[in-house]
Amino acid sequence: MTNAIDASLRALLLDGLPPRVKGMAEAIVTEWESAVGAVPELARLAAEDVQALAALPAAEREDALRRRWTRLHEVPAPAVDLAGRGQRRSATGRTVAAR
Repeated sequence: MTNAIDASLRALLLDGLPPRVKGMAEAIVTEWESAVGAVPELARLAAEDVQALAALPAAEREDALRRRWTRLHEVPAPAVDLAGRGQRRSATGRTVAAR
């Protein structure tokens, strides 16, 4: 992040990571930069987050970045329309097909 994360901190974040995970980390930092651009108060929180990640050993940092990448890019299950079948509400309040 141009204002919150300097080049040395970015280098610490990327140190020891395989190339693919470095790309993931760069993409995550880019998303943080966009968020900070939209909401400047996030700069401190984003910098603290990157500092905490950078402080982790490379293997733990890689695992953490891979988990974040997966969460950020999960595709929600498509909605299914069960037209023509009776529907009821489950205990959780979700609509489900009646049997």
